[in-house]
Amino acid sequence: MPLPEPQKSITTQINDLDRRLAALLAERTRLLTKAATARQEKRKPLSDPEQERRIWFEWDKAAKRLGLEPRMLRKTVALLNGMAYARVGARQGPSMDFLLTPKRNAVDIDAAAPLSVDHLLLITTVAAASGQAMQLSPVALNDRTVELVKALNQAGAALSWEQESLSSRAGSKLAFEDKAIFAGDHEYTIYLLLALGLGHAGRCRFSGGADLKLLDLGRLSDILSALGARLAPLTPHTPGLPARLESGGRMASSLRLPEDCPPAFAAALATAAWTYPEGLSLQYDADSPVADALADAALVLTMCGIPFTASPGSFSVPHAEPNVPVAPELPMDRLISASVLAMPRFINGRARLVGPWPAALPMFQQAQRLLGSVGLDLAIDDTAASVTVRPWPERLCLTAPDMTLAPLALVLAAAAPGGANLDCGSDDIFLSQAIEFLEACGKPHSVEGSLIRMDHGFDREHTIRIWSAPSVEFALAAALLAFVRPGIRLANPGVLTAHWPSFWNLYNRLGTPVRSLLPQHKEPEHEPEQKPRRRIRIE
Repeated sequence: MPLPEPQKSITTQINDLDRRLAALLAERTRLLTKAATARQEKRKPLSDPEQERRIWFEWDKAAKRLGLEPRMLRKTVALLNGMAYARVGARQGPSMDFLLTPKRNAVDIDAAAPLSVDHLLLITTVAAASGQAMQLSPVALNDRTVELVKALNQAGAALSWEQESLSSRAGSKLAFEDKAIFAGDHEYTIYLLLALGLGHAGRCRFSGGADLKLLDLGRLSDILSALGARLAPLTPHTPGLPARLESGGRMASSLRLPEDCPPAFAAALATAAWTYPEGLSLQYDADSPVADALADAALVLTMCGIPFTASPGSFSVPHAEPNVPVAPELPMDRLISASVLAMPRFINGRARLVGPWPAALPMFQQAQRLLGSVGLDLAIDDTAASVTVRPWPERLCLTAPDMTLAPLALVLAAAAPGGANLDCGSDDIFLSQAIEFLEACGKPHSVEGSLIRMDHGFDREHTIRIWSAPSVEFALAAALLAFVRPGIRLANPGVLTAHWPSFWNLYNRLGTPVRSLLPQHKEPEHEPEQKPRRRIRIE
């Protein structure tokens, strides 16, 4: 008589179900990604409201039949859809990875630095709201910039772009009442639109892409309420867009920002506060991340002649009329400039970037400290920033800065010839992302709490596996590490071009002198003028 099979534990049964569930989710994601890609190729939005309605109809029927909680299930379905939309444009499959094997010649870079994207978005918002003329150049016209320009134009702005410049035409006037505005996929865009919309009475509908559908806008409710407005979701149980802004109530002239206020929304409020009847005074914890974002807003307000007062934990902007400069001198983009200036540390050579480096801003001070700690002396004057390469420290000890520069700190530590320690602080997400990256590229390391200890060199016997960058910052950092660890296999190179469209073109030119970090436009070829043909009359 055969012995009965041992009964599986509950955990084992769940594992069996999860394996099948993962396979089904992978197939579901593939199909929805395929449909979204087809829409994108036709220049349509990634999501199809009718398709999503039909998908939810089946889930809703199953929820009623099986006794599942509809509200939680709705959020789950939104997350599953977002997972598929996020894969659109990414290179999928083992044969589609992007192999990073840059030229190993010393770099020779002397070029104008692209303008800071965050500052560009803020000053473009002021120009659009005031209806004043402005022209910005050189601009890395990425997705974030184009999305904001299109959204503001839907509200009545007169913004346009061409090659690497962006301009605002004088005389335009914003109006939000009864408008339906598509905010794209980036949270900075919707925060700026909401901040501007608060100064206009009426109703306005905002929609967005997959990322903004999942953005938790509920945490803004207390702030909006204090400013005489509410944001009503148009899709039940969905945390983000689409939503309707209802504004025009009595606006408080002062409010305290909650601890979970997104720094970008604080910057948006400060940038738009001059349009409010009584201005706006913001209070916050002095050590909050909001402080750095408000420093960005302060620079733009100063540039536009908008008065404000700032002290630790307080930022106030009165009602005012701006005076936007026709050709503002914005600072260089911090991520791009810090990464380019770090290149000689990986492959030798020289790097000089033309443009303002705002040494007084805390975020740029972080970048300068990071470069200095790895033996790169930063020289700054009124027109440019450049680095001088000194020897590496005997053993490098770094503390990860903010998330913009933390991946750069990681790869600098990984490249250090004497080994390195990197303290990731309290950011568990960055710690796990860093470990995954080091394992993918074969970097010997050990982890003690928040500290990553890295040994000298790389495991050359390690087979580099395909790795998907969790952010543009990580993708750019991986491209730099490939100078000393060639062969890194990047699954999603598009995440980097979304921020810096011309990067891969530049990357392939690094073995030659680089005099522009932006796309190279060929001069139009003129055909030689031909002599008019003679007409011969035959009798």
